[in-house]
Amino acid sequence: MDSGPVTKLTIAYDGTAFAGWARQPAKRSVQEELERAIERILGVELRLSVAGRTDRGVHAWRQVASYHHEALDPRGLNAVLPPEALVDAMFVSSATRRVPPVKDLGPLTDEYSITSDWDNQWLTSGLEKEVIEEAHLDPQTIFEGVKRFANDRAKRLERQSAVLARAQK
Repeated sequence: MDSGPVTKLTIAYDGTAFAGWARQPAKRSVQEELERAIERILGVELRLSVAGRTDRGVHAWRQVASYHHEALDPRGLNAVLPPEALVDAMFVSSATRRVPPVKDLGPLTDEYSITSDWDNQWLTSGLEKEVIEEAHLDPQTIFEGVKRFANDRAKRLERQSAVLARAQK
């Protein structure tokens, strides 16, 4: 057992392009990509331990992994991960946009998420149904938002790839 600090990572990923979490001979895995990115930043070889695994094509949200070494700035990790490993998420919340349920998800997540203060304005009062509609939290608006998020996936990934390409220069 290693002595020294243990760093916990809480990660999310789209597993479409991966053979699952665990390293596999001649197959691309989430574990291998993440270990390679961390090693590039820290300059040391390490292995991740994970609480649970995913199979081919399975996505993860808030999966926990750890390694024995100092912590790294997760924003640096995003700069070296492949585009499909970057955050591609949205959330629906009755809370304010200024206090998201998950922090640091990036500008694309903010652009697609639905919150009660979607227009950065205080809501007027009224009947519950009217307040929900004004907040854009009615079922039809949420459905349209999720549909837009799903339909725009290729466009978001292109934007993420462009950002990553600029960061690697």
